[in-house]
Amino acid sequence: MLQDAQQCCQKKKKKKKKKKKKKKKKKKKKKKKKKKKKKKKKKKKKKKKLASLARWYEKKEARDWLGIR
Repeated sequence: MLQDAQQCCQKKKKKKKKKKKKKKKKKKKKKKKKKKKKKKKKKKKKKKKLASLARWYEKKEARDWLGIR
């Protein structure tokens, strides 16, 4: 009886270890996806910065044209 119980426990432990390994692999994949999203966000920010700079220059030109600083 004890041997049977020990074998059952060993089998369960082995199965749990395998499941943990699979979970780790999934987490790595998720991290890669997050990195890709971050890159996309940075690109959007750059576009926004360029747009705001363009607006700033337009305002500056308008001020210069009106003679207001």
